Amino acid sequence: MWNKPFEKLRRRMTCLYAAIFGALILVIVAAAYTFIWWEILAHEKENLVAQIYHEGEEWVESEEA
Repeated sequence: MWNKPFEKLRRRMTCLYAAIFGALILVIVAAAYTFIWWEILAHEKENLVAQIYHEGEEWVESEEA
């Protein structure tokens, strides 16, 4: 008698908890990827600027017209 309503409740709660857990995992993974790409792009910009300065210094030291 009580088994069927509790079985529906158990299924509903399992689906709800699985959806919450899945969404939480997706948010964590998305945040990690965003942070990683943000750091990669920030260092890439710094490396490009350093390379430009280095090329400029080499050009000045070579005394080309």
